[in-house]
Amino acid sequence: MTARVTLDRGEFADTATIRHEGWTEKHITLRALPGEDGPALARRLASACAAAGGSVADAMLFGRRQDVDAAAATLEVEAAPRTWPLMALDGHPLDGSAMAGAQAHLIDGLALKPILQGGRPVGSLYADDRARYASLADVGPASGAAPAGDQVYSALAGVDEALSGVGMAFGNITRTWLFVDRLLECYDDLNQARNRFFTERRVFDGLVPASTGIAGANPRGETLVMAATAVEALDGRVTPFRVGSPLQCSAHDYGSSFSRAMELTDGVVTRLQVSGTASIAPSGATAHVGRSVEQVELTMRVVEAILISRGMSFADTTRALIYVKRPEDALLPEQWLKAQGVDPLPAVTMEADVCRDDLLFEIELDAWAAVDC
Repeated sequence: MTARVTLDRGEFADTATIRHEGWTEKHITLRALPGEDGPALARRLASACAAAGGSVADAMLFGRRQDVDAAAATLEVEAAPRTWPLMALDGHPLDGSAMAGAQAHLIDGLALKPILQGGRPVGSLYADDRARYASLADVGPASGAAPAGDQVYSALAGVDEALSGVGMAFGNITRTWLFVDRLLECYDDLNQARNRFFTERRVFDGLVPASTGIAGANPRGETLVMAATAVEALDGRVTPFRVGSPLQCSAHDYGSSFSRAMELTDGVVTRLQVSGTASIAPSGATAHVGRSVEQVELTMRVVEAILISRGMSFADTTRALIYVKRPEDALLPEQWLKAQGVDPLPAVTMEADVCRDDLLFEIELDAWAAVDC
């Protein structure tokens, strides 16, 4: 019997394949080759997607500002006509090179419907007989000139509007990403605006999404751009629910409105979406201030505990993003994994500010496993 979840590993490329009932999705992770510029990485991503089969639902590029812009321009040509959302983000490479990497999400066996906003693709909608799914990306505020908090609120409203246009609602969201320019200057504004939006839209009464809020500038110069995943169950076999962290308090305890993780099962496979996770003590305070090795170790233990609580392990990871504040710390996560006897993750690693100035490391990941029959 064909395995439901497989991961094909390479030094610079990984492809995770998840086989649902009657359709397949794939997650491609590319790390930049030595000396690879933006256009070359874009062409490699387009080639990898074509070889994998299926249709692209969304993609992300990470690199230096001018290089990631060049990568995005090349991908416009390679993937023309592009009907899926692309996020081109200032994710600083760690060795001074042009690009950090790229990730793409593909669907094979289901038709994809583009989700447009102002004529621009910001999402993909697809469905089987169990649920409707949406992948959103590159959703920004109505005006990049507004105050930071207003831009955050507007981007959240934009996500809600995009979903409303295809008959879904914000309450269907399982996970969000907020890539924020000058994050440390406006993280309080972000939290206040998100709390206000969630209160007004009664998100707290339902499923509070998992999330990552991390530094990352965008080509339009807006305070932030967002991505999200959403699901609308069509029968009782698809059940998203919040997963807590065995080693950390709720993020709500210190004013940040996201769940530590979100699990979604369709009766065949289970997806665990782990939020951006950093060195936070059970009290909500930063742990191991100034000590990178200890921050990485605690963070990895926290993520590991979440995985174990759901019957998974790091070996079930299908995609990850790793953020380090200091380039000299780039190898610490892999060194920790190696010490535990675990292979490197299918991840792109980049330099980025985390939500507190004293946090030096953050990781997010998705893990998939077959449902026990």
